Amino acid sequence: MKFWRDHYCPHRIDLRGEVGSLNVLATKSEDRKIVCIKAVTPTEQDVNVEVDLPGRTINGASMQLVAPGSLGARNTLNSSDTVRPESAKVVVKERAVSFEMPAYSAGAVTVSSALLEGDHHAAPASSTPPAEPRIAAQAARPQPFLSQGNPILDDGSYYSADGTSLSSDGKLAIYFGNDRADR
Repeated sequence: MKFWRDHYCPHRIDLRGEVGSLNVLATKSEDRKIVCIKAVTPTEQDVNVEVDLPGRTINGASMQLVAPGSLGARNTLNSSDTVRPESAKVVVKERAVSFEMPAYSAGAVTVSSALLEGDHHAAPASSTPPAEPRIAAQAARPQPFLSQGNPILDDGSYYSADGTSLSSDGKLAIYFGNDRADR
C-alpha cells in the first residue's frame, strides 16, 4: 500500500509499553535520524498515543492520517477521495511525540531527530544498553468490543501495522502481515 511505502524506514525498533487495542510499529532510517511510527486503530475507540524516544533530540514531527470515520466509507469512481491520507496534529514534548488515533484509522508519524552523544542504539559490551523507546496508548472513549468471527480482531493477541484493505459489496476486508522485531 502506497501510504505505508511513503513512510518506510528499514530498521525495526522494539517498542516497550502498553498499547491496548492499538496496532503499532516503529522503524528507523539507515542513518538513525528518521523514526517512522505506523499505527492502526481497529476498534470504535479513539486512542491517545505517546511515544518516548530516549537518547534523541527531536527536531520535528509530522503525521499523515487515514480516518474515514466509518467502516462503510469508500472511494468510488464518482468520489475518489473519500478515504485518503490527510495531515494530522502531532505534539513534540522534549524526547517524546504524542498524537491521537481516531476510531478505525491508520496513521504514520515521521520524526526527525538527532542521536544524543553516546547513544548509537548499539551499546559496547562494557556499557549499559541505551533505554528502549517506550509507548503508552490509552483509549479516549472506553467501549466494549465483541468479535463474532472476524479473524483480524478475534482474540486481540497480535496486530500488524503493515496492513492493506479491500472493499467489496459494502464489506471491508483488512489483510495484515506478520512483522516482529529482531531480538
